[in-house]
Amino acid sequence: MHFFYNKKRLLIKIGIILILILIIMLPIYFLVIKKSTSSNTPLSLNTSMIMNAPAAQSIITPPDTLGFCFVSTTNGVDSPRRLLMEPMWYNESSGIPRTFSNADNGIREKNNTLNKWAYDSNNKLNIPRTINNTNNAYTQDELNALGKTATPNIYLVNKLIPIYDKNNPYLTQDIPMDIKPWTLSLYSECK
Repeated sequence: MHFFYNKKRLLIKIGIILILILIIMLPIYFLVIKKSTSSNTPLSLNTSMIMNAPAAQSIITPPDTLGFCFVSTTNGVDSPRRLLMEPMWYNESSGIPRTFSNADNGIREKNNTLNKWAYDSNNKLNIPRTINNTNNAYTQDELNALGKTATPNIYLVNKLIPIYDKNNPYLTQDIPMDIKPWTLSLYSECK
């Protein structure tokens, strides 16, 4: 009888120890482990999930957002088309205001790149730019081909054409280059 009494006490002690371990482990599980795995759900504000850029942009960007549609080319391979939205045109850190003003004035950029404005009459979108042609980058025929306005030196444009020096060493290196024209477009049309 004493033997069964000792076994019963031992089983009760083991049971109490297991219950204590369970009491300690359950809060740790729910507070630490479960919380860290649930923070990766799309509904969480503190998400570490990486969304692919086109899907994320299509969720955020309204289809009627104006911008320049362009592709970057690396070693002859084009990237997917992207839209440089209008608010970025004025962001000094992006360098775009300088690119646009250099195209206005015919000033070459780094790597001897010259950007020129153009006008496609088939594109219903356009923006006005003041082109004084102080550096004689535009021929008279090029200026005549731009969209006309009533104000002198203000032209309607809807394309930005990068002109690279064919000896530019970056054209043959693994560096993304914007060598194709940028076209003024709506986000819904830039696909």
